[in-house]
Amino acid sequence: MRVAVCKRAATPLRALLLAAVALLPLACATPGERFATVDSALTRDGPEAALSRAESLARGGGNAALDHLHAGMLLHMAGDFEASNERLEAAARRMDADDPFSLTEGLAAVTIAEGVGAFVGQPHERVALHVIRAFNFMAQQQWDAARVEARQIDLRLNALAGRSGFYRDDAFARYVTGLIYEELGEIDDARIAYRKAYRAYDEQRETTGVPVPRPLQQALLRLTADAAFADEHAALRTVFATTPEPAGRGEGGRAIVILGHGLAPRIREISVNAQHPQTGRLYRVAVPAYGDSRQPLRDARVTSGGYEVRAEVVQDIDRLARESLSERMPGILARAATRVAAKNQMVGQARDQNPVLGVLVNLFTFASERVDDRAWTTLPGQYLLAEVPVDDDPATIALELRGPGGRVWREQITDVRVEPGQTRFVFAHALSPHVPLHRPVAGEG
Repeated sequence: MRVAVCKRAATPLRALLLAAVALLPLACATPGERFATVDSALTRDGPEAALSRAESLARGGGNAALDHLHAGMLLHMAGDFEASNERLEAAARRMDADDPFSLTEGLAAVTIAEGVGAFVGQPHERVALHVIRAFNFMAQQQWDAARVEARQIDLRLNALAGRSGFYRDDAFARYVTGLIYEELGEIDDARIAYRKAYRAYDEQRETTGVPVPRPLQQALLRLTADAAFADEHAALRTVFATTPEPAGRGEGGRAIVILGHGLAPRIREISVNAQHPQTGRLYRVAVPAYGDSRQPLRDARVTSGGYEVRAEVVQDIDRLARESLSERMPGILARAATRVAAKNQMVGQARDQNPVLGVLVNLFTFASERVDDRAWTTLPGQYLLAEVPVDDDPATIALELRGPGGRVWREQITDVRVEPGQTRFVFAHALSPHVPLHRPVAGEG
């Protein structure tokens, strides 16, 4: 190719050719495809093995925030709560810096590929970041720091209140803030948070499939038992007609088990390839879709002393992710159609200048049409929660997990120390039949 050809090339064509070198990895494998080995390590060997693999795959750049999110979640599972919060804070800083993305990145999304811009996460992922940070502080009994994350959750959710779409609030995140405020003795704030959680569960039940959890119902009844809230308490008792009286904390206190169940769904690619019968030009359209749910359990029960409680689903991240993609799909399809036209024009320009160049550009435009499959897939597919009174100190909490085909896993968590009148939060993750229960070793001794 002579230099004169390059001088005659139109600006969009030159930009495409210059981008080709940087985007060759995108044309070969998407971030989600590269991360599949981390998922395999996590579900086969646990978070420690997955973390080592994830760090070796981290590429930084526009995916730096996602790298930090994955590392932060894996460190949380492994019990390194301080390091987890450091990585999650780094992810938050990066996403705040990259959102909103630049005009150049927006143009690339409609001319080259969806995943060209920096990863900034979906709204439910941005909220989940603060929830996991709160969990890390709760596990370490650092309640003042947990309050800071509760405030961050409030600020982020309040900012979402006016947006269109189904995700304008997060019932589970509101519930977590209520738990934090109640443990701090800030009862007014806890009551407000529980009310917001109740409304969010009730309003989003049809979309998320998650009813108002009984522990939340009990918390609302407990915090409105004062005479000043007699009318509200009576109304709630009518609505929660089948809910038992608020559970006491026992002589020792209570334990709240928060179980991450499975993993968030992975995005897969659905593509249609075609070749023009006259010109031989190649065309490709790729759209994202979610694969099967990755949740190994059918049921989970928690026992402490003479109490046995069935763990309830309090958040379905799998469902949130699918609903989010469904809402974004019209825009994704519109950009895909725009890219087909833009790439076809670029190929035509290149062919007019040099037939060989036209073929090369066509091959690149074909190969670069990949979906943006970046997502925080190390999040649990669901969160389950059970609250049990604890009468002994230290106490033993037993978990019974049931999977498909009647398969049962049993695990005892010993030496759970609960001070009188206090709450101990116990975090665990059921990842797969190979890793049915993984519990952080730090923070609960």
